[in-house]
Amino acid sequence: MKIKFGLYDADGNAITGSTVLKCKIKRDADDWFYDFNDSTFKASGHTTIAAIMAEPDSTNAPGEYEKSATATAWNDGIYTVYVNYTGTPKQNGSEELVIVDGTDMAGFLTRLYQSGLYKMNVTDATGIAAIRNKGDSADLATGQITDNGTTTTRAKWTW
Repeated sequence: MKIKFGLYDADGNAITGSTVLKCKIKRDADDWFYDFNDSTFKASGHTTIAAIMAEPDSTNAPGEYEKSATATAWNDGIYTVYVNYTGTPKQNGSEELVIVDGTDMAGFLTRLYQSGLYKMNVTDATGIAAIRNKGDSADLATGQITDNGTTTTRAKWTW
């Protein structure tokens, strides 16, 4: 998952080349903060609680910064992302982030769309199932469907 932030001055001009734009991530359920060093949430003892955000393309997307964070092991719930810029003009911000099944809400909605509209293959003999990509050239997710004669059940998809 990428945390993204646009950094601009009061006139709307991009602020490029910053080395003082940082972000933090708080898990709202217990108020623990993410440690960018080991990708875990902690109450204390952080190595890197505030990570410097990078500007990947100052030519084509000046002022657009990002920082990657591993979200696959996060609990479902609400998280708050804090961004702090100590340059001129100083800027602070926060945004709520919703995580479902190890992905942010945009990723979750993409998976929901794919599972409802894309082709699904099921092997009759084994019940092994796969949601195929839009071009039907690769699996997006795999799982299993079982039928005990009364109820047909689909296991959780593995993406």
